[in-house]
Amino acid sequence: MVAPWNLVLGSIVLFLSQTAFAETCGTNLTANSGSIISPGFPSDYDNNLDCDWYINAQGAISFYISSAAFVTETCCDKLTVSIVHNDLTETTILVTSGNAPFKRPFLIGQGDVVRIHFHTDSSVTRSGFRLIYKAIATCPESWSYFQCNDGACGAPSSITCDGVNDCHDGSDEWGTICPGHGLCGSNITAQDGTFTSPGWPISYGDFLSCDWFIHPDVSTSFYMKSLVFNTAVNSVLSVSVLSNDSFKERNESVTRMNEVVHDAFRIEKGDVVHVRFTTNDTTVASKRFQLAFVAKDTCPDSSTYFQCHDGSCVYASWTCDGINDCSDGSDELGSTCIGAATVRLAGRSLLCHAVLNQHINGIMDSQ
Repeated sequence: MVAPWNLVLGSIVLFLSQTAFAETCGTNLTANSGSIISPGFPSDYDNNLDCDWYINAQGAISFYISSAAFVTETCCDKLTVSIVHNDLTETTILVTSGNAPFKRPFLIGQGDVVRIHFHTDSSVTRSGFRLIYKAIATCPESWSYFQCNDGACGAPSSITCDGVNDCHDGSDEWGTICPGHGLCGSNITAQDGTFTSPGWPISYGDFLSCDWFIHPDVSTSFYMKSLVFNTAVNSVLSVSVLSNDSFKERNESVTRMNEVVHDAFRIEKGDVVHVRFTTNDTTVASKRFQLAFVAKDTCPDSSTYFQCHDGSCVYASWTCDGINDCSDGSDELGSTCIGAATVRLAGRSLLCHAVLNQHINGIMDSQ
């Protein structure tokens, strides 16, 4: 099947201004607005016509068509308006005849082509029609439709925030239009709290990329855990730290479908914790998450971290190895190292505590 925008009518090449009347028996139009008139208008059209106008309006999501003049044989000379989709299926929007005026707005998708077909029989003719059309990149003004964040027209605004994702990205269920529902990213300045997937407590939408930036304004440690984490197979939650002094980003964790989020890591004063959540087109019931976080002036889990006397954190395995990892050297003080089981050398190999005592005190222990 030949694509409609490549239609060739016989061997005639039509040179038409897109803003002029399209008064031939069909043509291809690419302008987002214009007029279409029946052959011979305002004189009578001919019998036995089958005319097709194809309008390929790039970037439009809504389409208006109305009759400035319209008179055809009621029984048998009909105008049909339809949408030809990318897969060449066709959706009929309007079929009309007679002399009743009409005005019709409707939605079109990316790559859709509007087809206007005029068919006449072999008997009575009339003066025909003049049509006005306009394709625009916003939702129809005459409808109470909600424009989704991805640019598509979603549900009528009367049914936003109803717990059902009418927009593919779910944006009819979150944001300022739905107080209390989860957002697709935000800036958070609290030292502790929770945040949720977009649209919470309902499922999040498809094709999202949401960023939360947490500014705890404390140094030492940051904890995050999942209270609820039910996500789709292609959804990914990543956590990283934006360094205040080096402007570099340090990756901390990546969490995928239905895993448990349980993070604990060091931060410095002024660092920003960056949480990113991305989704693809998936269908999973009740896909959502709720995360809790807290920033403290103490180190995370003491079995993993050691808190220096100046308040900073180093890895516990770095204590008592003859290297000052704390700026005040408290990871190497005698009170810290008494009873230590294992230590790290510059090569990060581990030695027994007895060998460490020999290294620090210069005393050879008898074996």
